[in-house]
Amino acid sequence: MDHETLLAEAGALLPWMVELRRRLHRRPEVGLELPWTRSVVARELRAMAHELPAGREHGARVEGDGLRVRVVARGEREGV
Repeated sequence: MDHETLLAEAGALLPWMVELRRRLHRRPEVGLELPWTRSVVARELRAMAHELPAGREHGARVEGDGLRVRVVARGEREGV
């Protein structure tokens, strides 16, 4: 994928990412138990044909083929 295509695809995702971030921050959860946040993130990942790994309550997961990253999911939230 060339640089211009990557930028165009990332730019197309920006409105969705902003809306998702705002939705998550309108309903903050405290501590490490984030059931509502986890359900929203899992639903969004499923809509993109990805699954949130079972049993991973927090941390990060990065998948790729060594040449490019396909998924970056951060499973923790900072205070708002």
